[in-house]
Amino acid sequence: GEPPVPGKTMYLDLNDNGQRDSGEPTAITASDGSYLFSGLAIGKYVVRVEVTATHQQTFPAIERKRLFVTDVFQNKIVELDPQSGAVLRSIPTPINSQIFNGLAFDSKTLYFISNDNGILYKIDPDSGAVIGQTTLPSGSYQEMGFLDGLIYINALNSGQLKVFDPVTSTIVKTITITGTGGFISYGLGEMTGPDRILAVDFNNKLVAIDPTTGAATPLFTLNISGAYALTS
Repeated sequence: GEPPVPGKTMYLDLNDNGQRDSGEPTAITASDGSYLFSGLAIGKYVVRVEVTATHQQTFPAIERKRLFVTDVFQNKIVELDPQSGAVLRSIPTPINSQIFNGLAFDSKTLYFISNDNGILYKIDPDSGAVIGQTTLPSGSYQEMGFLDGLIYINALNSGQLKVFDPVTSTIVKTITITGTGGFISYGLGEMTGPDRILAVDFNNKLVAIDPTTGAATPLFTLNISGAYALTS
């Protein structure tokens, strides 16, 4: 085994977003590598370590980044190598969908939605098995983003994002988008520092949406036509 590392910051990743956020409990490792979080309610917690530039985490293994795309003409979801673009595997889509659909991935579960039926599917990313599904309120949906443990869903032509909590399998709030003329066109992504949902508006501008207020700030005009989907 490897020797203990004292003085490292451990934290409880309460929203499981892979980074330490303000207010999340922390503990410093002792000389023997031990640490303690006290005063916690009974439950399950995600514990992470802040890895500095001079150290490398060897165990447990850090979950690898995964990249998925939909191939609606073949009714399948394809996983690509995020470095080379090589096809790694394909799994079936839950339904035979038209082009208006969306994917989101939380590092464990894959989420799929289609405008054909308004059902949000939870999928095993390795087998394609449907492990859960939720019928959303009546409406048209496509494109999703994952941020701070929540799924953000574009409600087409409404100027709104529906926010889905995978833990409770419910829509927990609706965000009204302001600052883009009320609408976005295609594509949802996400960024951190600050936390924002990214989208493309009808003027072909990339905008950053505050997930708390819904305020959209234009970042720049995309120098491509017909921008349809994005991820970050």
